[in-house]
Amino acid sequence: MLCRIQRFLSLKRGHEGNSGRTEIIGRGGIRKTDQLVEVLGEADELNSFIGLASSLINDVEVKNILHKVQSDIFVLCTDVQLPLSSERRKELKLIGEDNVRFIEDELKLYEQQLEPLKSFIYPSGCLEASILHVCRTVCRRVERALARLALEQPINKYVYQYVNRLSDLFFVLARYLNKKAGVKDEAWRLH
Repeated sequence: MLCRIQRFLSLKRGHEGNSGRTEIIGRGGIRKTDQLVEVLGEADELNSFIGLASSLINDVEVKNILHKVQSDIFVLCTDVQLPLSSERRKELKLIGEDNVRFIEDELKLYEQQLEPLKSFIYPSGCLEASILHVCRTVCRRVERALARLALEQPINKYVYQYVNRLSDLFFVLARYLNKKAGVKDEAWRLH
């Protein structure tokens, strides 16, 4: 019986979303046009593309990195929803220096296995690399949305650092998977 009531209430709440407002942790209902909702939507899209990439990638180590990143993005969404002054922040493990260090360590590890770039390259190659390039560009969109949000409210500095470094990691992992597949980076030249 309790499950039926909870299901009914969640369905009923779902209809409230049609009013142009949505519920946010620690903030109550806000307009769906709010910049915070934009950040959350962009992060959700990124997480979905990472899931797609993970389903296409065979390299177990890269898949493990992507799984960790997906988990971090859920944490990141919680982090940006909670005001920096919220007491709940003390109870939760949110995005911090450890998360940023994880991305930077992986970035260094894979970057060492690649030749330095001397020009821009096309975001292409094997399917695995190409989807990671899509993840990179969506991640940059999340970063821009976060920058706009930071004009309206203070955000955890590690959230911004994490997203900034994450897009670099996608780029390097794409190059790594191309190299592993025997696909050379295609240099772009100004004609």
